Amino acid sequence: MLPELDPEEGKRNIWLLGIFEHNEDRKHRTYVYTLIVTETLEDWEESVNIGRKRKWFKVDEAIKVLQIHKPVHAEYLRRLPNTCNPTCGPACNPTNGIGPSSRVTDNNTPHYVVCASQGSDLVNR
Repeated sequence: MLPELDPEEGKRNIWLLGIFEHNEDRKHRTYVYTLIVTETLEDWEESVNIGRKRKWFKVDEAIKVLQIHKPVHAEYLRRLPNTCNPTCGPACNPTNGIGPSSRVTDNNTPHYVVCASQGSDLVNR
C-alpha cells in the first residue's frame, strides 16, 4: 500500500475499491483506491522529477480512453459507480449487479481476478 493512501495514517475519505489479480498465478495484484480530492498541487514530486502530467476525466470518459490503451485499468473504473458513496464505501455494495460478483475478503474488500484470456472479464476467487 502506498503510504500516502494509508487510511490508518489519518487520511479520510479513502476506500479500497477492490483487489485485482492479473494472472492465473496470482503474482500481480493491484489495490485500487477511491478517494475524495480536496486539494491539488501545481508541482509535486513526480511532476518535477520525471515530468509527469495530470489530466482530469469524468469516469465515463476515462473508461473510454482506458479501454483503448489499458483495458484492465478500465475494469477498475467500471466497478466505481456503485462504490463512490462517501457515506457508505465499498463494503456496502461490492458488486454492481452486472456480470460476475466478486469475492469479498475478511475486511469487506472486493477481490477480482482479471483473466487475460478473456479480455477484461472478471472471475470470482
